[in-house]
Amino acid sequence: MVGVEDEAVQGQYRDVLFRLAIAKANGDRLDALENPHVMTKKGEVVHMEMVAALTKEVARREFRRGSAGVSFPIAKGVRFHTGGFRGRSVVVGSEIQLVDTGLLAVTSSRVVFLGSRKTMEIPFTKLLGMDVFSEGARFHASNRQNAPLFKLESGEVVAATVNAAVQRLNA
Repeated sequence: MVGVEDEAVQGQYRDVLFRLAIAKANGDRLDALENPHVMTKKGEVVHMEMVAALTKEVARREFRRGSAGVSFPIAKGVRFHTGGFRGRSVVVGSEIQLVDTGLLAVTSSRVVFLGSRKTMEIPFTKLLGMDVFSEGARFHASNRQNAPLFKLESGEVVAATVNAAVQRLNA
């Protein structure tokens, strides 16, 4: 991510490496990956790749019902019931569900997710905004009805890299 190849060092100083990556991106010093997993377009470079999980917010529902009517005894142990019941589905909360796992890449012109079941790209020209979380990011794009939500190691690193790449593209 920031030029440190030893995985033991990366694990031990993960927070420091994330802060260093954010500082590099904020200083407009974006690296270009040598062997990215994403196929690039002409003139495009990959600045960052990170393991990601595509998730979606799902509404939890339950069925609530009620009944009304009259019951008459006809014989011993036999009753005649008239009336009915009515019910409806009610939203009682929401939960985050895993859709796919894969790799999130930030290039010089787009954000790309390569998953095992789903693949998507968000060009910077369509990007309207981002919601950044400590362990995730949501990208709002003009061509999407639902904003994709990604669980990441560091949402701040991805946001800083996207911001720097967008600034370069618009300069």
